[in-house]
Amino acid sequence: MAYREPFIADLVRRLASRLGASVFIEPEFGHYGYIDFPNGRRTFFCDNRFDLNTQAAVRVAADKGVCRTMLKRFGFNVPEEMTFWPRGKFPAAPQSRHIEQAIDFANRVGYPVFVKPVARSQGKGVSCCFDASDLREASEAIFATSDVAIVQPRCVGRDYRVAVLDGRVIQAYERIPLEVLGDGRSSIWQLIEKKQRRFRESGRDTTIRLTPAMQKSLSRAGLNVESRPSRGKRVRLTEVSNLSIGGTSREMTSEVHPRFRRLCVAVAHSLNLRFCGIDLLTPSIARWSDRHVILEVNASPGLDHYALDDQRAQGRLVDRLYLKVLRAAMEPRG
Repeated sequence: MAYREPFIADLVRRLASRLGASVFIEPEFGHYGYIDFPNGRRTFFCDNRFDLNTQAAVRVAADKGVCRTMLKRFGFNVPEEMTFWPRGKFPAAPQSRHIEQAIDFANRVGYPVFVKPVARSQGKGVSCCFDASDLREASEAIFATSDVAIVQPRCVGRDYRVAVLDGRVIQAYERIPLEVLGDGRSSIWQLIEKKQRRFRESGRDTTIRLTPAMQKSLSRAGLNVESRPSRGKRVRLTEVSNLSIGGTSREMTSEVHPRFRRLCVAVAHSLNLRFCGIDLLTPSIARWSDRHVILEVNASPGLDHYALDDQRAQGRLVDRLYLKVLRAAMEPRG
């Protein structure tokens, strides 16, 4: 198979030329590179991670437990949660928090709960657990690759990602979990296959995998992959809304309420991040509500996660967003 340059590398090369900049991308895999701008500034990048945030700020944001502690201290609304780890890990820790303590926490706050690794992104390892058995199983899967997990109650609200760059909201979209729409004839499995084909036709590289968690979700609704939902009936396949596992998006940038804009800018400022993505739950981002929570902060958000019907419009939008990032990278922080 012929080598194909990664999407971000190709995008950076193309957009940098508009700024009169030159780009070097390591030739073996194409994930790392640097940009030399006309003003003499050089900035490095790795995939969608650019030289904008300090290393310590990135580390704080990357650890979900630490980030939540900081945000709570700064006065932001965050979900109640608890970190825990395998028995035998961190013997010097001031508290022992293992699966038994996680189950006690879940019993106290009420199921369902989400459990996730503290330091992974794109929805990897995230599970929605409806009982102690689910929580044990999900935790074992996390501890196969991660040292620390975090458990938190399922919060109510619609899921939004808001990107902030140098004190301004540049992007916002609603994240909608993977679901299929019944047509009265097709089975759920056939509807999944149709959705996968649409992803491929649109150039989206997401692969939908029918996981045990999806099958459990269907079973709780009295369904299975052979069920044929009626026309217009929406069947949700996962509680996790990340686009990388098959979720879709709805563009919301122009509809963000001014107070939510100020809130997201304040979150970025409090963590000393020039560029970040803020995940929040609220009834509607178009109307202010005190019933919101900040779920996570991503210090290297991708700006290309759109599923617009008009692919040319999507391309123009992504170009416009990344051009803002490159212009910010060209100028040192004041």
